[in-house]
Amino acid sequence: MITTLVDAAEEIMFTQGPQALTATAVAKRAGIARNSIYRYVNSIDELPAHVLARHLPPWIEAVENALATSSDPRERIRKYVETNLQRADHAGHAQLMAMARHMPPHTLQQVDGAHQLLAATLLEECEKLDPQGAQLTAAFIRAILETGMNAIGRGADINEVITRSTQACDAIMEQCQQNQP
Repeated sequence: MITTLVDAAEEIMFTQGPQALTATAVAKRAGIARNSIYRYVNSIDELPAHVLARHLPPWIEAVENALATSSDPRERIRKYVETNLQRADHAGHAQLMAMARHMPPHTLQQVDGAHQLLAATLLEECEKLDPQGAQLTAAFIRAILETGMNAIGRGADINEVITRSTQACDAIMEQCQQNQP
């Protein structure tokens, strides 16, 4: 039943916005009595965290699987960018972030942990490519990725976003290699 409740909450938040998430709306969508919700969650406010949490493991797994196909840092960074953009499109990153903005900070620990893990993965690859400037290189690539995710959230074509984002990352990585002794 918790899956049904999370499915209902996700559908409501994605189609009507986080403000539409009420016990009545979830119960109606899930086909149960309103009071029955509280057998599975203590508060309706827990459901957005469950929605976010369901997207994290497949997202991280997709990035890890993509990176496992290459040992070249440049290719791994490209795959990191491509896969994160694909997952943003697939999972509805813009809606997930809108949802997160309405959640109490203590409920976002799992999301923060996933973001930190992904950032550490990128930094590790940047250190292989650009040991002296890895932090800055990673920051630039994260900015490109964030811009791409925002564009996807506004309805931009995913293939164009991936192409332009990877081209921008390629230019940064090329400059990093030119700066190496």
